[in-house]
Amino acid sequence: MLSFAFTPRLRLWALSGFLACLLAVMGVNVWRLAELKALARNWQLAHSRKDLPAIEALYCWDEVDPSLRLKMQEVFRQEFEIPVRSVTAELASKIDLLLGETQRPNLEPTGVVVVQFESADGLGARLIAGGPWWRPKFTVFLPAPPPAK
Repeated sequence: MLSFAFTPRLRLWALSGFLACLLAVMGVNVWRLAELKALARNWQLAHSRKDLPAIEALYCWDEVDPSLRLKMQEVFRQEFEIPVRSVTAELASKIDLLLGETQRPNLEPTGVVVVQFESADGLGARLIAGGPWWRPKFTVFLPAPPPAK
């Protein structure tokens, strides 16, 4: 009968492998958050300049029909009239990932840019971001297909 014993060298290799994987996962999350913060800064800069093309460039327009894009442009123009108090970025939480049955994002959500406007009523927005972690974009929510019967 063969017996397998954990030698000190094997234990060291196992621990080293575990720590390397843990550091890799943490490194990806740090990089993802840094890219989300860059997206937030770019949004804030474009908003402060009232630069509609720059704002649009931050969004993923895959599968978005022209009428929805026009509606979103109007919302962007309206937001330009409200000063921004703060913009922060964070990784998506479980709450942010809860999707309804009537809409679906055009990118897999991975992060959120939280905007707080200068308004007496506490107006704000949670802009959902997704896509590759090295180049996130804001998602657009599209109508979900009807459930299969």
